[in-house]
Amino acid sequence: MMPANSTNEVSPLWTNIVSNTAWTLDSFRKPGNINSRFAAWEPRELSLRWYRTFLNLAFVTSSDTVKDWYAELGANLDLGKPVVNDVIHKGKRFSVNLDYLMAFEEAEFISRERERESEIRSVCEVGAGFGRLAHVLLLLHKEIEQYIIIDLPEVLKLSQQYLQMVLPSIDFEKLLFVQPNQIPHELLEPDKSDLAIQVDGLQEMTVESLERYFLLFSNSRTFYSKNVVAKYLPSHAGLEIPASSAPLSLGRSLEICDVWNIADLESCHMKHLDSYKPECHEIVFSRLDRLFPHYCSFVSKRNVSRSDS
Repeated sequence: MMPANSTNEVSPLWTNIVSNTAWTLDSFRKPGNINSRFAAWEPRELSLRWYRTFLNLAFVTSSDTVKDWYAELGANLDLGKPVVNDVIHKGKRFSVNLDYLMAFEEAEFISRERERESEIRSVCEVGAGFGRLAHVLLLLHKEIEQYIIIDLPEVLKLSQQYLQMVLPSIDFEKLLFVQPNQIPHELLEPDKSDLAIQVDGLQEMTVESLERYFLLFSNSRTFYSKNVVAKYLPSHAGLEIPASSAPLSLGRSLEICDVWNIADLESCHMKHLDSYKPECHEIVFSRLDRLFPHYCSFVSKRNVSRSDS
């Protein structure tokens, strides 16, 4: 009978792992050391295992509203070859990607304000990227009559081509694509826009750009923002690049903290609201993001009595 400890019973994989790995007790769980093979994937590994696992977790823990919307409107959301996972909701199988899962959650947050008062008919989004949130809002809210996207010319070219492919023509015709130096003057007048939106861009703008856009935000009836609550160093994210490469001098809030330490986020949250609430607006509600808690979503509403006094 073969001895129980025979090397023939050890797979070649583990023979290679244990014979070619040195470790010490004080650092064996550090990224790059042996624990990445014993108990977890390498935190900095170059694969999709972490991402696809996170995408599954993000979907199964999302609200029933978001799941219902995705199941109903989920066709034609994968243009551009994003990473997708197949899911089943209420017996229907479909694919999900993180861009649109976040867009549906942002739309759900915005819809809380829509329920409070009249319909949203005019929207202005600054920095819409390829147009995921515009796509979702136009599908969900057929009462929208005009949706203005303000962005850099190169990005506008992408969003225009993308949205023309994925939207019904009746919805695409509601869109107006505007460069930053061509903002219609009437948008800077009070109540010309029912809803202004900015997602993930305030921390990347110069003070001069911010002041121009905040004139637009302040004069909109409602403003929705979803942005990171503070600056962080590249090292906080495991990036091996100099701090000088990060946009630490842009935006209104220049405070630096490790935004992945949840214990520090609530104070950053409050300071963020103070920095980015438009003039003459009151915060209606805010929260740290469910999937990325170092981001804050808030809706503010123009205080007519104060702004007109």
